Amino acid sequence: MGRLSSRNWVEAALDALVEDGVPGLSVPSLASRLGVTKGSFYWHFADHATLLEATLAGWEDNATNEIIRYVDAVEDDPLARLRALVGITVRADDRHARVEGAMRAWGHGDQDVAAVLQRVDRRRLDYATDLLTDLGLPPETARRRAHVLYRVLVGEFAFVALGDEPLSPGAVDELVAMVSAPA
Repeated sequence: MGRLSSRNWVEAALDALVEDGVPGLSVPSLASRLGVTKGSFYWHFADHATLLEATLAGWEDNATNEIIRYVDAVEDDPLARLRALVGITVRADDRHARVEGAMRAWGHGDQDVAAVLQRVDRRRLDYATDLLTDLGLPPETARRRAHVLYRVLVGEFAFVALGDEPLSPGAVDELVAMVSAPA
């Protein structure tokens, strides 16, 4: 492998988290995984905590902000954006689902990670609520349905991570129809 970037270290950390849990996030373990010395690590990060922060920030941006940017760029129509949001989540590769599960497991034992998860969950719920409100649902109804939708999608990650098939296109259409139906 050529010269590594900080992104390579972050991706290796995400893979290690999935495969080995938090113990896999040690610098020696990651250096071994990447086939480099620990010196390469210190070229990119001041310390282990900086790598963990970068890993969390990279995951948050990729698994939340990038998806929202993509969905917002799809269409101006809120129903089309809702369909795109559910569709991209259901079609996410199994690595995405496994990383989501590993992050949630990590958050059970680490308050800093739990705080990031709470922020991500709030951002995702707020976004789904906004989409449903833009469809004309009253704010309280939109929030309740966004919670249901979000919990279904997080559950979808768990099923896919365990090897199940993603929801079918028909099931996705029904889910969108249920949460977007007039109040």
